[in-house]
Amino acid sequence: MSGSALPTFRFKPGARIVQAQPPHAPTVTLASPALDVMTDLTRVKAATTEPMALLRQAELRMIHLGVRLLFVVSEMPSV
Repeated sequence: MSGSALPTFRFKPGARIVQAQPPHAPTVTLASPALDVMTDLTRVKAATTEPMALLRQAELRMIHLGVRLLFVVSEMPSV
């Protein structure tokens, strides 16, 4: 890794920056189909972690990958 700092940029006074918004999720009810509530693993790659991973490591991995579920695997493809 290089020891140099990242370049900076200064906006002009009064500049406005639009904050990205996540897509609006539909409200779920007891009658909602499973795909409205669960992750469709035919469209999204499953995220995994090892059995000995620390809880904090797993949490950071989930944040990094943008998922709410990790499959714990010992030897691929065993879940």
